[in-house]
Amino acid sequence: RRHAMGEFSAERWRAMEEAIPGLRQRFTAFLRPPSFAEQVERLAAWTAAAGRLPSMGADSIEERSLAKFLHNQSIAYSRRKMTVERKARLLEVPGVRQRFQHWELRHASRLFGERARSSLWSWASWLRHLGAWIHENGKLPRRRGTGLERRLHAFLTEQRRVYVAGALSERRREELNKLPGLDARFKRWDVRREHHFDVLVEAVKDWVATHDGRLPRHYGGVTQREPRERRLAKFLANRQMEFRAGTLSIERRAQLESIEGMRERIEGWEQRPTFEARVRKLEAWVEQHGGRMPNRRSEDQEERQHAIFFRRRSTDVAVAVGSTEASAAAVRSSAPKSFDAMVEDLAQWVAEHGGALPKQLPPAARAADVRQQRLARFLNQQQADLKKGALPDGRRQRLLMVPGMRERIAYWDVVAAEQPDFEQSVARLRAWAQEHGRLPKYGEGDEAERAAGAFLIRQRAHIDDETPEARRKLELLQGAELPGFEEILKRWRRPRRAFDETLAEFSAWVDGHGGRFPRANADNEQERRLAVFLRKQRQIFFAGAMPPEQIEALSVVPGLLQGSARKDASRASFEDGIARLAK
Repeated sequence: RRHAMGEFSAERWRAMEEAIPGLRQRFTAFLRPPSFAEQVERLAAWTAAAGRLPSMGADSIEERSLAKFLHNQSIAYSRRKMTVERKARLLEVPGVRQRFQHWELRHASRLFGERARSSLWSWASWLRHLGAWIHENGKLPRRRGTGLERRLHAFLTEQRRVYVAGALSERRREELNKLPGLDARFKRWDVRREHHFDVLVEAVKDWVATHDGRLPRHYGGVTQREPRERRLAKFLANRQMEFRAGTLSIERRAQLESIEGMRERIEGWEQRPTFEARVRKLEAWVEQHGGRMPNRRSEDQEERQHAIFFRRRSTDVAVAVGSTEASAAAVRSSAPKSFDAMVEDLAQWVAEHGGALPKQLPPAARAADVRQQRLARFLNQQQADLKKGALPDGRRQRLLMVPGMRERIAYWDVVAAEQPDFEQSVARLRAWAQEHGRLPKYGEGDEAERAAGAFLIRQRAHIDDETPEARRKLELLQGAELPGFEEILKRWRRPRRAFDETLAEFSAWVDGHGGRFPRANADNEQERRLAVFLRKQRQIFFAGAMPPEQIEALSVVPGLLQGSARKDASRASFEDGIARLAK
């Protein structure tokens, strides 16, 4: 703009042209913006060369400019300001016809008072799929399902939003009411959110009255409880969390105490026993029952509580109860080991057992041979890695040195041959990435994205593997032209972040947040990453595998290792209790 006004000298403008590529073209476009026809020609040429429509998030200025032009056309079309001639000209560009269909759907969804969407499915088709799914499964879809079930649950959630907002037409409500279970769902939608607590309290009262005064629970005596009981038990569990967090109001507590049996339960929440007290109670219970361990599926509430406590607090020493000191020592030595250490233990076990490989034991026999069970699970993990194409050749060769493993790995190869080979998996990953314009995310999206994301993240194992097979697989991935893969590859090849560097970042983050430690479920990516760092350091410290210099470095951050210290003390106390039980 200043150059057009004559404020720049010729020398200065010439220097700017040399320093900034494309400046002359930008200046020409500023003086005479391109016409609609010229923009369409540029769009058609770019699309023909790239094989797709431009993206707003691209690095190229040219692509972003064309994507902005296309976006402006979508605005004009949605406002019904696009002429017939311009629409016809745009439809000549490959891929734009499908884009027009999406724009039309978004416009139509807004007319019906719904959220704008680009799905090709109409409301009627969603309804048909929902009806077919309910007929096949005998229940309404849930959010935690997979694939189609999650999408159908999202469709139902959208209907609830529209219904609560008073924008759901009577015709659509009648169509929904024809499906099994939707009539009861509409009654739940009629209850305002601020009244949910009152409704659920009354529901618990009714349930207790019809079950001999027993409060609902998730487990105990049966493998699967009736959905209504589980839902009410979850409601009470959420109230317990509020009580412990200090957010349960006096009014709501009074409402809960009006339920038969809830006053005693709330008193139990107030008098939460210490870990040592629970261990002493467990000792007394085992002694009273002739050395028998409690069963978490028992109908007796006290036995069930002891069993759940025992299972949750220390599954690694549970089998040592009532056993010999040798068995207890074997369990305590079951801390996580490296691959090489596990292979050495496997070779030693095979030598001790006449060349036989360890096998998975039935649940009743696992307590008698913890070591064999641990080694059998290790072999299962190696087989799973081989099937997924994530077992490096170095580890394979290390396993082949163990007697009997050559035949076992040959069998694994036969089984793995029935699975998609590496090339087929790469082809599926490439097809998914081309369809969505990005790489899949691990653990997110539908079943296809989760599978593709899991396959992709396992390929990082080939970075540290110098074998020809590993290099071949990485070259195959690079040749697939996956969008964004080169950036991921650079990140994989980058050395693991230094301990000192991450600790400095962690310390700065804690200082900047008032001494609070990062949470694993935070929305911020940096906080989640630092929470993982904290968890790993505590695990290493707790396992006794942390070098003294790292312990000294971590002690600079106040409280960083306190969680592990508390666990260490709890474990020592628990093991002392176990020793007394064994005697």
